[in-house]
Amino acid sequence: MDKIELRIPALYGDHHVLEVRRILSSLPGLVEAQASAAQQRVRATFDPAQITTEAIVAALSAGGYAPGEASGALNPPLDELRHVAAADRAETTREAKFAPPPALGACPGLEPQAVAGEHPADRKG
Repeated sequence: MDKIELRIPALYGDHHVLEVRRILSSLPGLVEAQASAAQQRVRATFDPAQITTEAIVAALSAGGYAPGEASGALNPPLDELRHVAAADRAETTREAKFAPPPALGACPGLEPQAVAGEHPADRKG
């Protein structure tokens, strides 16, 4: 058995963990998979006779979870942040740089799901 550990920047919530586990569980030869939103990492144990590392990476990338390093857009370097010690120092507040957060796009794993059956509240009558 081989093991792989990947850093997945798009893995930052529990719904992402569920989606990554769903993607990995559909792969042949995958023995065990662990995903952590807190660490943004995926660890997998697999049979190299049935699946390759490249196939695992390709499946994750196709699902919107490409391995790589974080872009840093959500966590700017500390030297870009400024602290204002007192509200009466207006010149300090003008030095602060405020920018809108980057557009992250659609969140993989939150697509609408088909519901099997009919909800009782939907019945007419």
